[in-house]
Amino acid sequence: MKFKRTVIYTSHIDTPLGGITMAATDEGLAGVWFDQQRHWPDTTGWQTRDDHPALVEAAAQLHDYFAGKRDNFDMKLDLSHGTAFQQSVWQALLAIPAGKTMTYGALSVNVGKTRPRCAQWVLPSAATRSA
Repeated sequence: MKFKRTVIYTSHIDTPLGGITMAATDEGLAGVWFDQQRHWPDTTGWQTRDDHPALVEAAAQLHDYFAGKRDNFDMKLDLSHGTAFQQSVWQALLAIPAGKTMTYGALSVNVGKTRPRCAQWVLPSAATRSA
């Protein structure tokens, strides 16, 4: 995922699954990555800002999730930094209820890709969106 030319704020938290780096814009949370992840966006120019409202809210909700106090998230998101196809996949992912699963094939149908092998197009878009 490539971020548009906008100010990106970042913060890091520790979780039971390891460290997490979060990114936000003034529009909302724009990404979340585990420290061990293989693929990362270019973070050049990102500004560390642990007090950014979107990052504070994301950290609080993640801590509550890992403490067993919540099973869903309701923070403001900024999904504007992907292609139109990526954005359609991310919206479809957001529609999956907490605790439910969906195959990549079913997800591809939900975003209007019904030709054979379209599920292969969905996986990279789903994998590049960690928020």
